[in-house]
Amino acid sequence: MYLRGLVLDYRAGWESTFLEPASVQALLATLLAPASALTGIGIPDEAAISALRVGPGVAAGAPAAPWIHLYAAMLALCVILPRSALAVWAALRGAWAARGVKLSPEDPYLQQLLLQGRGAAPRVRVLPHGAAPSPQAVLGLRELLAGALGAEMQLRLAAPVAYGGEEGAGARPAEPDTTLLVALVDLAATPEADTHGRLLRELRAAAPALPLLLLADEAGFARRFGQLPERLAQRARLAAARRRRGRGLAVGRPRAAGGRRRRALRAGAAGAAACPLSAGMATVTLSLVSHTNVGKTTLARTLLAADIGEVRDAPHVTEFADGHELIATPTGDRLRLWDTPGFGDSARLVQRLRREGSALGWFLSQVWDRWRDRAFWSSQRALHHVREQSDVVLYLVNAAESPAAAGYVAPEMELLQWVGKPVLVLLNQLGAPRAPADEAADLAAWRTQLARWPLVRGVLPLDAFARCWVHEARLLHAVQALLQGAGDTEKAAAMARLTAAWTETARAAHVPTPRCARAGGQPSASRPPA
Repeated sequence: MYLRGLVLDYRAGWESTFLEPASVQALLATLLAPASALTGIGIPDEAAISALRVGPGVAAGAPAAPWIHLYAAMLALCVILPRSALAVWAALRGAWAARGVKLSPEDPYLQQLLLQGRGAAPRVRVLPHGAAPSPQAVLGLRELLAGALGAEMQLRLAAPVAYGGEEGAGARPAEPDTTLLVALVDLAATPEADTHGRLLRELRAAAPALPLLLLADEAGFARRFGQLPERLAQRARLAAARRRRGRGLAVGRPRAAGGRRRRALRAGAAGAAACPLSAGMATVTLSLVSHTNVGKTTLARTLLAADIGEVRDAPHVTEFADGHELIATPTGDRLRLWDTPGFGDSARLVQRLRREGSALGWFLSQVWDRWRDRAFWSSQRALHHVREQSDVVLYLVNAAESPAAAGYVAPEMELLQWVGKPVLVLLNQLGAPRAPADEAADLAAWRTQLARWPLVRGVLPLDAFARCWVHEARLLHAVQALLQGAGDTEKAAAMARLTAAWTETARAAHVPTPRCARAGGQPSASRPPA
């Protein structure tokens, strides 16, 4: 109106059927009072208002400029200023609220919104660790990511990062149009800072601006321990604790099969200790070794029927080798079992042993590692102890993992070759009893995977959580056969006597279990190894 008023002549007037000039003057004086006070333009009196009245044959003749100024002032006071004040208030409140809201750019929902805003489809690169996922796992992963990022999501599966090759993961850059990088790990493998943590650090350093998501595939673990949901919950809490750099969650020890076995074993041990030693006595030493958190201490507790060591679902719980007497005979023969610290970063441990003969290698292993990396130093001490003390090495593997996914086995076999003692591989964490064909297929898969290492003399099932006396008897027979094959007739004969003593004690305390019944029932001293 102001612009049009530059070239047009506006005139003011009023008309009404019901109102008289006095009423109009009073109404305008009330409604326009704020504008009049702001602009200093007075409201005309009753006579001037009467002169502005138009009607038939009477046109508006008074200038409209004063009235336009009054109406514009009222518009500013009643509409523009209040709305501006509300806008400023809303902006201030939004800014204050935004200070307490931390929106991660790696949030999948935010990524989906940003991509939709740009009109682009999400492109996800999946980097498996250890082994390539099965086709069923890939389908499940695709469905999971599509539910979070949209059906148009494009999935790219990269070649897996081998165990021990985490440092080179950052050298495999993602495609330039990648919008999300997913590190896929197996929940059956214990989360470790020196493997999984190193993988994440390498990926983050290689692409700091690319959103990084860690996914743990629980399918194999849940399939193995589907009837033990507490195991799955413990492992999930461990993964969360690793992210918080916690130590993990303490778990209870497996229940013994019964008080009868504990009392019988203690009575047998007490009787053996009370007998005089003979000249033909011999000591056979077994060492439990494995990757960290596979269950060495739990199995030692099961075999000894005693609360020894510390058991937690966490890596590097056992720090020092701990020896215990497993069986003793009246003639003085003894079978000792050593629980050793688990291997952590096996690939780096192999490299350290290769350099042990040099001055730098001695300094790193004896000084630097002991000060900077206690768990790594404990693993080195355990290897030396096994090499010096053991007759047979019992190497535990996590049967919940597939043989192909257990990438730590190859470097640890190289470590055991350095030890130079015969090895029996024990399948631990078998889970609840399954179909015999499925269990036989798992055992065959592990035997096939381990057949390339001559130091492995046998693969036996021996679960610390689902104990079976028959499996334990077969283990003792296998140790006896290894000693006999090595030409150590004295210790082989002692092992035969120890096996007979153990069988009598176990028969007295035998409590049937589903897995033991399937394996063959009551143990016998004459039963051959599997």
